[in-house]
Amino acid sequence: AMELVVATIGLTLGILNQEMFSIIVVVAIATSFMAPLGLRLTMRKVRMTEEESRRILVEESKGALDCERLRVLVPLEGGGPNYAAAAIIAAGLGKRSAYPVEFLHVQAPLRLRERLSRTFQRADPALDMEAWLSHSMAWFSGAKTPSLRRVEHEYVAAAILAEAATGADVLILGATQQDNSLGGPIFEEVIQAAPCHVVIVKSGSGAALAKPFQRLFVPFDGGVLARTAIEFAVAYAEAFDASVTIALESDPQRSDALAPSGGPASFDAADTDEQLLNRISSVFRVSPIKPEVVRLAYDPLATAVREEAARGNYDLVVIGAENRAVQNRLFFGHQNERWIRRAGAAAAIVVPNLERLGRARAAFVKPERRATSSERPATAAS
Repeated sequence: AMELVVATIGLTLGILNQEMFSIIVVVAIATSFMAPLGLRLTMRKVRMTEEESRRILVEESKGALDCERLRVLVPLEGGGPNYAAAAIIAAGLGKRSAYPVEFLHVQAPLRLRERLSRTFQRADPALDMEAWLSHSMAWFSGAKTPSLRRVEHEYVAAAILAEAATGADVLILGATQQDNSLGGPIFEEVIQAAPCHVVIVKSGSGAALAKPFQRLFVPFDGGVLARTAIEFAVAYAEAFDASVTIALESDPQRSDALAPSGGPASFDAADTDEQLLNRISSVFRVSPIKPEVVRLAYDPLATAVREEAARGNYDLVVIGAENRAVQNRLFFGHQNERWIRRAGAAAAIVVPNLERLGRARAAFVKPERRATSSERPATAAS
């Protein structure tokens, strides 16, 4: 095209005569026809290198999280075991990322009287964020040094959402300490309007949190929420060389339990663990983590899954869920609420951003299809 443009300009200016212009046009047409024929003949002999094949496979198997470019934001409102557990998980997710984990401390603007009174008061160790972050640095060995950002804002939820909107991929929240609940009004606003995936972390009873979690347990019911929780657990396990166990319930009345696209089932009970893992998520094609698959009989009350979790001595339970808020109350389903309150191990509730999840799985889940009621976690992960 550029050759024809230049030839036309040359002819207009009188630099080229009719004969030369005709020759240039014929050459342009001839080479345009020769190029695809030549490529078809020569590209057969070009072999893709092992490195390039691996790179393409990794690009196609990222799932919901791109661990190499993951931006993790951890809002802090104080110390405590829940925030320590959130920091451990953030360290695992940020291990391979090119971006450092960012801790955010939102504080309401102080009046002049409060500023003066704090000047003469001794600092509260529980609220000393620099000291708390320094204590957490052991978990970030091998990762980029995390940063601490202080923001003054009258509304904590609005400040967190504003920071998340600047490019965060995962928002990790430590559960509140009040009434054994996961969160209060601030969490409700953040989860409802978060532009990214949200993870709520609750530490186990009596957990010292002196080292990262090493034994992860993920219940799987075939839905996209549980599948995202598995990918989250695998991303963490790769950083700390942890083990992952997937509890898979088989219900003979649900034939689509493991259909990745929500279509007809593409497995049977004779499938090996490797075949099941590849159908659960594409990340297992490249991940060094090969979870153990525990096959359980379908139980509408999820009793079998809870018994397996208690029997396996796991230190972190990862659950995929959605916010089913009623009148602005943070709610993840009765089974999940019961699980979180009674489980002795730490729990991580993964709440995927469905819009972001749809873009990440454009080639994995049909975009025009909504999740059916059978795909939503109504058993082990509801």
